[in-house]
Amino acid sequence: MYLRMGVTMIVQLYTSRIVLDTLGIDNYGIYNIVASVIIMFTFVSGPLSSATQRFFNFELGRPGGGDICKLFNISLIAYLALTALLLIVIETVGGWYVANRLNVPPDRVSDAVWVFHLSVISLVFSLLNTPFVSLILAHERMDFYAYMSVAEVLFKLANAYSLVYFAGDRLKLYAVNQLAIGIIVGISIIIYCHRKFRYVRIRRVWDKQIFKSLLSFSGWTLLSSVTTMGATSGVNVLLNSFFGVAVNSAMGIATQVSTAINQFVTNFQIAFNPQIVKYCSAGLIDQMQSLAYRAAKISYLLLLMLVCPLFFNIDFVLGIWLKDVPPYTGALCLGLIAWSLLESLMAPLWTSVTATGKVKVYHITMSIIIAFVFLMSWACLAAGFSPVSVVVVKCLIDVVLIATRLLFAHRLIGFSIRAYMSDVISPVVSVTLLIGCIVCAADMLPLEGWSKLITSYSIDMLLIMPMIYFLAFNRDERAAITGMIRKKLQIA
Repeated sequence: MYLRMGVTMIVQLYTSRIVLDTLGIDNYGIYNIVASVIIMFTFVSGPLSSATQRFFNFELGRPGGGDICKLFNISLIAYLALTALLLIVIETVGGWYVANRLNVPPDRVSDAVWVFHLSVISLVFSLLNTPFVSLILAHERMDFYAYMSVAEVLFKLANAYSLVYFAGDRLKLYAVNQLAIGIIVGISIIIYCHRKFRYVRIRRVWDKQIFKSLLSFSGWTLLSSVTTMGATSGVNVLLNSFFGVAVNSAMGIATQVSTAINQFVTNFQIAFNPQIVKYCSAGLIDQMQSLAYRAAKISYLLLLMLVCPLFFNIDFVLGIWLKDVPPYTGALCLGLIAWSLLESLMAPLWTSVTATGKVKVYHITMSIIIAFVFLMSWACLAAGFSPVSVVVVKCLIDVVLIATRLLFAHRLIGFSIRAYMSDVISPVVSVTLLIGCIVCAADMLPLEGWSKLITSYSIDMLLIMPMIYFLAFNRDERAAITGMIRKKLQIA
């Protein structure tokens, strides 16, 4: 997974550079805003995906492994119905919006519509693939997941290079190739599941209770999904309305940076999510809390170690990466990186709470809080604030979300609030403040460009890593890390 992390991060960032350079700021902005419009209509798929993943993990945590075959087939039926419904809604409502209301240059409306239809087809394949991906993650087959992720980004790199040597409409070619990549990856995943999980086959089965449980879990999760959609794609549409496609390009690039960097945390979280749910299924609450808290702390520290030097070198890095940097890109990047740090602290809490299946009041509360991201962003933009205000709002709301999710974990599962503050918040705040002071002092050195970037990362490796080891980890964790390193050295 960490090999995947390194390869995909580098390739994705380089691919974005090529795509932005060959498509241009306007075309790149058109592709991102069209993608945002489609994502706005897929708010139903996220909850169903979470429900499928949770039920797969829960079943595997039961003695004997549960009845995965029946659950798989029922989830596949649910996805077929969802895909048909979304296809009708997106092609009618979304198609009308793209053709008549999207803020794009008049001579590019037809191109936006073309990209829209191809993206819808790509979405269909992605949705139908979700039960198979959930099956792979539930069985913790991280090696295949990593290989497919690397293959996918390499395909996308090839797509980006194809634009360089194409003299026609590059936006249309890019959309066609993205669709082809989605189909190839999807078929590969289905073939793998068919060969590796022989007890899982497509059959005519039905269980009303399982279907009802899936829909019930998904239904309440839908509330959070709708408001989260407003906090992401909805905000993108707001930026388009107030500032046009150039700012959408800046937000698209910032999102690419945030996503690429966040893969360091995502790889770690993908690995621990199934185990948290299995602990819940087996009733091992102490082990569940220990894993969730440790995962939150390590997730944050992994990300902090990577991004800290970027806060003082973002403009230089963007200048190296991109030939033409859209306005506000640097500030939006920093805002989304800070948001990713906050997200890393609460992802294990979200996984733990939803593992219980008691999500009604939880998702109602989350929906109310997340809705303020869109509302406050609209208020800031309407009042004349810059586009950067939307990421500041996201960060402020995330602080509230961390506290709220911790309260739910305490009430529903019995997680200790005091332990979270002492084992997670206290060490990460201490390390963050100390690292911030050191990097700020280093920033005052009379250095620029490459020398400043290299110095920042040298300080990061020489001082920050030992600080994290001694200040953020307790005695048992340090002993486990030391033992793991010694074991690896002996094997080598």
